[in-house]
Amino acid sequence: MHLKSSYIICVTLVLFLTFVTSEAQNKDSLLIASYVHESINYLENDQYEKSRDAAEKISKIDKSYGETYLLLGLIYASYANECDSLINRIEKDQIYSLAIDMFEKAKKLDENCEARANQYIDIYSNYLTSPEIFINVYEGQEIYINGWIKRKTKFRFRK
Repeated sequence: MHLKSSYIICVTLVLFLTFVTSEAQNKDSLLIASYVHESINYLENDQYEKSRDAAEKISKIDKSYGETYLLLGLIYASYANECDSLINRIEKDQIYSLAIDMFEKAKKLDENCEARANQYIDIYSNYLTSPEIFINVYEGQEIYINGWIKRKTKFRFRK
């Protein structure tokens, strides 16, 4: 396992423990904890789509739980980091943009996530495409990421 992947898994475990210790142990919180654990297990085994699907189940239980979107952002960033030979460079960079979307959403939903979300945004913004190589593409343009992700994001350039 790569050092970066180990870091992401440690961060997701912190998210899990934060949730378990801060929430009342009711049926929903136990179910959320189960999905966080499931998502982390899939992420550890590079099963990114299954990891994302498990994390998205959390948002169906609690739409305001910002940690879910930190986890989703880390899943997308981890996939982009690990998939050099699978996709072209521009699409890879825009997967980081999708991760940033998730971090932005986390901090909008939950002020307790703001500091960590901003850290992740700072880190993964460095992986975005440089604007000098594009013609007729503008910041904020909506793009669709193919493959298993099948999500829209805003085109971003490295600042």
